[in-house]
Amino acid sequence: GTYTVSAHARGYEAQTRYDIKVLPDSSATDLNFYLRRISQDTSAAEGNEARSHDEESSRAPPPPTRTSPAIIEPTLFQHHDQNELSDFLSDYSQRFPDITRLYSIGKSVEGRDLWAIEISDLPGKHEAGEPEFKYVGNMHGNEVVGRELLLLFVQYLCENYERDEELTKLIDSTRIHIVPTINPDGYSRAHEGDAQSVRGRYNARGVDLNRNFPSLFHGPPKKPEKETRAVMEWIKSYPFVLSANLHGGSLVANYPYDDSKSGAVQYSASPDDDLFRQVASAYSFAHTRMHKSSQFVHGITNGAAWYTVAGGMQDYNYVYTNCFEITIELSDEIGRAV
Repeated sequence: GTYTVSAHARGYEAQTRYDIKVLPDSSATDLNFYLRRISQDTSAAEGNEARSHDEESSRAPPPPTRTSPAIIEPTLFQHHDQNELSDFLSDYSQRFPDITRLYSIGKSVEGRDLWAIEISDLPGKHEAGEPEFKYVGNMHGNEVVGRELLLLFVQYLCENYERDEELTKLIDSTRIHIVPTINPDGYSRAHEGDAQSVRGRYNARGVDLNRNFPSLFHGPPKKPEKETRAVMEWIKSYPFVLSANLHGGSLVANYPYDDSKSGAVQYSASPDDDLFRQVASAYSFAHTRMHKSSQFVHGITNGAAWYTVAGGMQDYNYVYTNCFEITIELSDEIGRAV
């Protein structure tokens, strides 16, 4: 018969449901279930309803609840050119010197800084056992959602440190590096409102940076670009364990391999395929729309099963540095461009 299967737990809300058809000779099926934590107030109310009146009357009254300051949400949404981006990051670095460190990982072909801002409780220091995470945006200069989203993320992290318990714990236990753009030259050539052309996609020398890294199956590029070399050196300088590369052009979380041995479009699984699927799913199901995709099951895809990319940064991270990177396509406003 056909059965509807979901998972439930007190204090959590089910996010996945499967319709499973069971046949007499069918084999076992592995399923991943995702739960979303509901508010403490709602969870407490459910727990109270489950207790008996006698049990409640025998308990001492709970201590007063400490009210946390309200979360500060970004309210200004705008484009930032290179000078504005530099000023933005410098401002937050100066305002929050105890948890930030601003540094450049290198220069673009035209001499623009590739800025990185580190956010951690001990900026500038690697702590044993503390994971290092990186976010990279604007690899293609005309894909700007990731660039601006990362600036808002910097603002959100800094301004809510010691205001929100969960966020504070994240910063205290993780070393986060954020690079809003690795293609500022391409961004300077892109036109706001242009959702059709590839103007600004490439760097100043007309090279697609996401086809410019050493490839597992096809070897190194003839000549890595200046931005590519800077990113490679940066990745090798820090023990990154997890990474997100933010793009635009679709709405999906994409995981390795992006390339296949034959170059054909086919599922190209890495040795850690199960873990990559879990990481991609964690993002997709946290997104309001991505996991509901009609094109990609649960809003995730193996890169090469979608289309092949030789020399991509995602595969380079995994194969050459042991950093697990996924590519997050944030917007389907422009043509396919990973």
